Amino acid sequence: MKMLPAFQYIAPGAVVIGAVGIAAQVVLIRELLVVFQGNELVIGILLANWLITEAIGALMGARIARSKAPLIWYFWLLILSAIAIPLVIYAGRAAGIVIGIPQGAAWGFAEMLLVSLVLFAPISLPHGALFSLSCRLYPERNSESGATHIYVLETLGTLLGALFFTLLLLLQVNVMIIALYLALTLLALALFTAPLALRPPVQYAAATVLLVGLIAGLWLGPALDRSSLQLRFEETVVFSQNSLHGNLVVTRAAEQTTFFYDGRFLASAPLPDVVLAEEKAHFPLLAHQNPENVLLLSGGLGGIVGEILKHPVKNLDYVELDPLIWQAGKKFVPGWEDLLQKEPVRTLTGDGRLLLQRDLGDYDVIILGPLDPTTLHLNRLFSRQFFELVRDNLRPGGIFAFSVPGSLVYPGPELLELSRVLNHTAKEVFTQVFLIPGDRNLFLAFNGEAAGITAQIASTRLAERQIQALAVTPMYLDYRLDERRLAWAAELVSPAPALGRNTDFRPVAVYHMLAYWGAMFSPSVQAVFNTIKQLPTGLLLLILPLMGALLLFWLARKKSGLPGVALYATGSTGLAGMCAELYLLLTLQIMYGHIYLQMSLLLALFMAGGAAGGMLAQKWLKKGVSPLYVLVKTERTMLFVFLALLLISFLPFQYLGPAWTLIIFMFFSLLTGSLVGLTFPAAVHLQPEGKKTAGVLYAADLLGGWLGGLVAALFLMPLLGLRETLVVMMLIKAGSWLVLENHCRQQMVKG
Repeated sequence: MKMLPAFQYIAPGAVVIGAVGIAAQVVLIRELLVVFQGNELVIGILLANWLITEAIGALMGARIARSKAPLIWYFWLLILSAIAIPLVIYAGRAAGIVIGIPQGAAWGFAEMLLVSLVLFAPISLPHGALFSLSCRLYPERNSESGATHIYVLETLGTLLGALFFTLLLLLQVNVMIIALYLALTLLALALFTAPLALRPPVQYAAATVLLVGLIAGLWLGPALDRSSLQLRFEETVVFSQNSLHGNLVVTRAAEQTTFFYDGRFLASAPLPDVVLAEEKAHFPLLAHQNPENVLLLSGGLGGIVGEILKHPVKNLDYVELDPLIWQAGKKFVPGWEDLLQKEPVRTLTGDGRLLLQRDLGDYDVIILGPLDPTTLHLNRLFSRQFFELVRDNLRPGGIFAFSVPGSLVYPGPELLELSRVLNHTAKEVFTQVFLIPGDRNLFLAFNGEAAGITAQIASTRLAERQIQALAVTPMYLDYRLDERRLAWAAELVSPAPALGRNTDFRPVAVYHMLAYWGAMFSPSVQAVFNTIKQLPTGLLLLILPLMGALLLFWLARKKSGLPGVALYATGSTGLAGMCAELYLLLTLQIMYGHIYLQMSLLLALFMAGGAAGGMLAQKWLKKGVSPLYVLVKTERTMLFVFLALLLISFLPFQYLGPAWTLIIFMFFSLLTGSLVGLTFPAAVHLQPEGKKTAGVLYAADLLGGWLGGLVAALFLMPLLGLRETLVVMMLIKAGSWLVLENHCRQQMVKG
């Protein structure tokens, strides 16, 4: 079989495959986050399934590469990937109907795991196999250098794909159209390889079919998008758009309009959830003697703004992170635009926490909308640090109101522990915390001297202010503020929480929300949560490093010493690199909110670092530097990087400002990626079969990333904390560094 020169065929193909792979991954993960109503748990599952299926694909590709016709396999895998991308988007939107989960209902762990695995496989399996085939087809005399070239080129393509997706995100291009563009790119590459892979009659027929299918797909793209989106909703979809912050869908049934944000119910109009809106507004405002200045953080579309304005408010600051919510409200909710333009109302766009850090002003009442600490992003509005920020922006006697899921019948251990955590966290900051139990437990936290609230006080102020409400009436106040019920609720949340306070870097509230989710929809998984929660903190810190040490010992014996240790170093570097990148992304998110562009930039720099590290390793190895020496230095440097990451988490970033903070995080993302890139080429050179085992090493890298994404997001970061997770990674990498250092010294003695 005749080969084209490297950089005319396989080299650009590797770049294209890397670019399309990362773009398809991000598009599909973003789409499934909406379908699954996702949080960090869902991200962990999705990322884990992508990596595990790609690792399996790399192993399959390593076997296929030994066949007599690897180029034909290469061609058909490109075709399969191209066809799969738009079809998987369509199938993802229809998945709820297929397995019987209606829109608005939560998905269980098992369903998310299985569905995402099935959806990812048609894309990620071929993507992993194409890497191994590219290594086989690359016409490089030195097999190890050939594998390194492909790794670097594919990583460069991944960088370009991440930047490409960021550009499309800025332009707000439709998801289905993006999927069709990605399919076009792969089909173009497949058509370029057709003359080498197929005989003339077959290649002409294949080219004709592919071109006709592509033109038809682009022409039908908008229709495919509308029809697939309609499969997720029982009502008619009248609006759908992605923004830099999330996805907003508006549906209509008769005269009722419903808003869904990232797959979750947001609000309905013109008949909102009256009870929720009135409770959220009236309870904290009735508890205050004279609420003149009020701040509402999100949730105003559901009727809360109108209820607040029934009180003698002189200034109402209403904050939403995503301006798309306001735009859709003005378009679909009658009177919404007029309401926002009323004299007391001032609308502000941005992250509420950041705005409070800039000292918006002193408020009598601050109300957090109907949000739950289901993600690390939202947890930053329920942490001790945020409570302190709220306290500093409240006047003496001011009130902060927030709520979480509850129950007057049986709260359950998960919800009970969640309320205990937040109750004790708030009590460390505020002078008094008052709990009103219900389907949503409403907490009123007082700043300074406060008399609390009683049914009599609330009813008197309701009459004095001449407030007309449908749900919050004097009779309803007597029921909800019954002294016996309030005493019962206070007694329930009084015991100290098992996991302690909720903070930015130890988000235990997220863990309890995940446990609650598991208890409702995946009882079998809930048993795992309960078991892990009962383990001592010291054991949680050591269990993964101990398991890693046992695996390292087994591989060192199974793989005849050094090759097995290099394989372990590759996998553990993938795990540690994933944890480090998650740490950087989530820490930046905690500090500055949900910022897609900055996060995409960090991801792109991580990929760029991987490419730079791979090229640097290749240069050193060509100069005769020992691959073992490169690997030892990389392992040692990674330990210092984790130590530095641990130390910088204590820096006063609020004084450095967003620009310097982002620069610091960009540097560490680039550095971490470069260390991951340095590891693979050195490990390949330490294998006895070189190119033939490149797929195995690539799979180990991906498997390590899978483990890091799943375990860190689900257990380590919520239970131990973000900083403690870094300590776990340091212990794991210390094991492989010590063993490699010992091998290096032995070689020096022999030399």
